[in-house]
Amino acid sequence: MASAFLAKPLGLGLTEAFYLYLAFGWSRTATVILMLFAILFAGLLAVVAYVGLPDRDSARWKTFKVFLGNSGVVLASMLVGLIFLEVVVRVMDGIDFWPLRNITAERQALLRTQTANVYHPDLGWVLAPNMPGNPANPEGVSVTTGVHGVRMNDFEMKSVLPKGGILATGDSFTAGSEVGNKYTWPARLEQMIDVPVVNGGVGGWATDQIVRRVYDLLPVVEPHTVVVSFFQDDILRSGYRTYAGSNKPWFTVEDGALVRHYDPVPLFTGKAEEVGGLSVLGYSYLVTFVAERTGFGGYWARSQTSYVSAGNDPVAVSCKLLEKLQTDLDAADVRLLFVMQFGGRAAIDIVERQPHAADVLDCAREAGIDTLDMWQPQKDIGLRDMDAYRGLFVMHDEGRIFGHMSNAGNELVAKHIAVRLTQDADLNAPQP
Repeated sequence: MASAFLAKPLGLGLTEAFYLYLAFGWSRTATVILMLFAILFAGLLAVVAYVGLPDRDSARWKTFKVFLGNSGVVLASMLVGLIFLEVVVRVMDGIDFWPLRNITAERQALLRTQTANVYHPDLGWVLAPNMPGNPANPEGVSVTTGVHGVRMNDFEMKSVLPKGGILATGDSFTAGSEVGNKYTWPARLEQMIDVPVVNGGVGGWATDQIVRRVYDLLPVVEPHTVVVSFFQDDILRSGYRTYAGSNKPWFTVEDGALVRHYDPVPLFTGKAEEVGGLSVLGYSYLVTFVAERTGFGGYWARSQTSYVSAGNDPVAVSCKLLEKLQTDLDAADVRLLFVMQFGGRAAIDIVERQPHAADVLDCAREAGIDTLDMWQPQKDIGLRDMDAYRGLFVMHDEGRIFGHMSNAGNELVAKHIAVRLTQDADLNAPQP
């Protein structure tokens, strides 16, 4: 509840804007938990300082026992009252009493809140196929998809995807969130090199889903080149088995080999194992009822979105996925280019790449994978001209929050990819 109500004043917004995450890699949830433990520990120290060690004959200890007894009566009365109110609001709104479930987490399931997505048994979710977009507003943010939930590079919904070109996979930075069809970097790449580019990116994906998408579309489009783009946070997402209210494929590395779990991916239903350590208050409809009627419903709902750790090593998993993909594509005589993208805050607020991103870049190069690191090209623009740098992103909150890449940002990425695909230089040379 605290994370919901205090999110805005404490800067607990988008991951890209959360300063403790940028500096130390602390998630918002972990930070709130640490704060609560610190408050409880401070309270315990205050009690010990006032009462001292137990001494049944001391006046302070007797007073404290009376206080505990009275507090117990008050808390019991409050509990009975809250249970009564829980029953009343459930009856009023027709909410079942059993099975007991986290109602808010269930309502925050990704496939409920992100209606442009549909369930996929291998990938967890993909963009819904055959969405028409809005041709009447060609310059606006309009999403057109064709068969297999692939985002189109214009407004034509294709029932057959082009073969023999380039297949691009990634998360929302590849799919092109916040820009129109023809301004995603796969669309801009297609325009630059005059080769068909199939955009297989989907928002919210982890590295495991991004790589699995290649296997999903490889026999469909039969590309001569695959471009796999990881946004820095995608690596950490592969450390989850439930992410943003949806189950997903996840992997572990056991005895040096990848082991897949959730095959097929189970549909998210809000079961206990799918909501993990979410606040116990999420199981109370009374809390949701009150939050929604006091203007805090949105904060409360977002705080109850389900994220469940897989307990694996996301860097090791991401590296193994890339290594296996390189081996499989080599066998099929298909070229692989690996791209690492970064958010707006990451490249200007911190001096070095975050360790998980640097580690995956290193392992990709060591595996002989053609690698394009967008850190320095992006950072160089920020060092020269901050206005131009902000122009690479869709800005929010009066220019304080960096969103996805803008038309200009996607053009920058496409230009660098186009150069790497056409040059003969050492593609594995590390960048500064």
